[in-house]
Amino acid sequence: MENVKVMGNNLCGGLDRAVPKIVTTMYPSFTKLSLCSLPKLEEGVEAHFSTDGTYQCVFLKLEMMDIMYCPRLRKIPNSCFPSLKRLDIMNLESNMVLENVSRKVFSLEHLQLMNISFGGGSSSS
Repeated sequence: MENVKVMGNNLCGGLDRAVPKIVTTMYPSFTKLSLCSLPKLEEGVEAHFSTDGTYQCVFLKLEMMDIMYCPRLRKIPNSCFPSLKRLDIMNLESNMVLENVSRKVFSLEHLQLMNISFGGGSSSS
């Protein structure tokens, strides 16, 4: 999957914006999500979808998320991760992903950051 640039709501038969469907929760059983070795990925899975103008969280049970070796990733769900306890982020060219996630994570118990570029080429570990 080295050429994937965007992972949207249509992933794995999810909601296609052009064809509204009634869906109560997408990915209701996901407890772990790993985005690894996707060198061209720029946008991750959207956390919200709209069927009637309202937004709903889709990763309600997600407890662990790994983002590793996705250097171009700039955007992931900027909504909520109500159950997220562990977040590992490694080898990104931008800190935008961290900014998106940090706004809505309230249950985090473990955070590991390695080799993330913060604008001017500096990195953090």
